[in-house]
Amino acid sequence: SSFSWLGVERQNAASACLVEVETDTGLKGHGITQHSDSAAVAVQINNVGPKLHGLDPLNNERIWHVLYWTLSGGAQVQYASWAISAIDTAVWDTKGKALGAPIWKLLGGAREKCPIYITFGLPRYSREELVAELGSAFLCAEAQIDNSVIDNNSAYLNSWLKALQDD
Repeated sequence: SSFSWLGVERQNAASACLVEVETDTGLKGHGITQHSDSAAVAVQINNVGPKLHGLDPLNNERIWHVLYWTLSGGAQVQYASWAISAIDTAVWDTKGKALGAPIWKLLGGAREKCPIYITFGLPRYSREELVAELGSAFLCAEAQIDNSVIDNNSAYLNSWLKALQDD
């Protein structure tokens, strides 16, 4: 929607921080986090780097504790949580590459496949296209829609529920 009559234009954009960690052997892992103030999250990520230098990249629990106590001081701090998440994901990625194993297996996965949850907001795809793509892989799917869809087309929402249940 436009609020140009107030002198304000709405912009729809998302920013993200991509993290790359590199071991002393050159192995790289990647993580990502999304936040509306990615610059503030990036500052935290960049500032904590020296604290991680020299730590064993396979000891991800130790790294997580260093991140947690350095960035948050034991409190639930919003920016710290996003920074920790991105770095932790990159460390797990590095560990998986070093051990030649997928992360799900490192986390103790007992099955080759498991149902997953997805939250999506993909208006460019029809219900049929998304259901065909999702198949039965997802335990639950949550669509992000605007109120006009709810107000004007409850049959559309019911068709989503039925299609996901049938699949």
